[in-house]
Amino acid sequence: MSVFRSISMKTYRQLSSLSVATNKFENYAFRQTESTLSSHYQQLTRTVKPGATKDIAEHPENSTRNRWSNVVSYDHSQFMLDEDCAGPLPRDKEPPTYINASWIPGENDEKEYIATQGPKKGYILDFWTMVWQTKSRTIIMLTNLREPSPGDREGGKMMEKCARYWPDKRRHHTTLKLTPNFKVENQGEENLGTCGVIRSLKVTQMEEELLVKQFHFTVWPDHGVPKNFDECVLFLKATREHAHKIYEQKPTEAKRNQQKYTCHEETIGFQFPLSTPRIVHCSAGAGRTGCYIVLSRVLDQLERKATQMDIKRLVGELRYNRMEMVQTSSQYKFIHDMTAFLINKMN
Repeated sequence: MSVFRSISMKTYRQLSSLSVATNKFENYAFRQTESTLSSHYQQLTRTVKPGATKDIAEHPENSTRNRWSNVVSYDHSQFMLDEDCAGPLPRDKEPPTYINASWIPGENDEKEYIATQGPKKGYILDFWTMVWQTKSRTIIMLTNLREPSPGDREGGKMMEKCARYWPDKRRHHTTLKLTPNFKVENQGEENLGTCGVIRSLKVTQMEEELLVKQFHFTVWPDHGVPKNFDECVLFLKATREHAHKIYEQKPTEAKRNQQKYTCHEETIGFQFPLSTPRIVHCSAGAGRTGCYIVLSRVLDQLERKATQMDIKRLVGELRYNRMEMVQTSSQYKFIHDMTAFLINKMN
């Protein structure tokens, strides 16, 4: 069992930093034993944001909305739903007020990502309300709907990891009606190599429309790592290229988007995004989600010719804002191996 300890911000940043020159990182990663990287990872798991609380997530009214009790949102980075963004609701339906989702900083913005759990049945409206509220046009899904149960080596016992929150074209369902005035349409699907699917979704509320791309990576095992690095690069670049097109929108449009954001009072220090965030989820919104965000930030840094790589700091920064981000030492090693692979590909 991990022992969490409250530490000062200065000490936290020291513990969470291990900078390596980019031109030496490939050799550094090759020389690191699993034991060494596991030791670095364990240092990260024993630290937490000083004074971090989870009162909102653990409130009795919200607890049923959490898919896993051990991965919930911290108050300081909690994404707060605006109940008015769900639009007019039937009398028997309560407006959504809480979702297990956290703001995560990126290389371009302090609110570049939202890390969240896979939507639960009965709470799909909450997820789409968040999409509508932020005007996000990029959803990254890193889990399958059902996967083998933990500890089931045979792979015969399957459990739900995420509810289907979009219309299933294979079953000739093209529209998902959330409320009488709020719906999601599946406008088409295309394969992304052999590693995933890209879905074009149109979200409509009253007379307003929002076009969203969902990038679904289908070959990443829970608590594990992908085997094919080329597929990972393909997926990373596809999601980032789409997100960056959105990010380069006109400043006036970005300013209009700002009023759609709400945050917990303790996050006042964050700046509003210049554009709309990427919503990233797996099942818990921690392990695979954390790996994706770290590697996306690594790719941003490499494209900007960064001279230093600090994987430990990046993972530490994510864990500072959301519990259990990058859940295993094997995932931590995978990030190092993928970073070395990216550096080699870009040279």
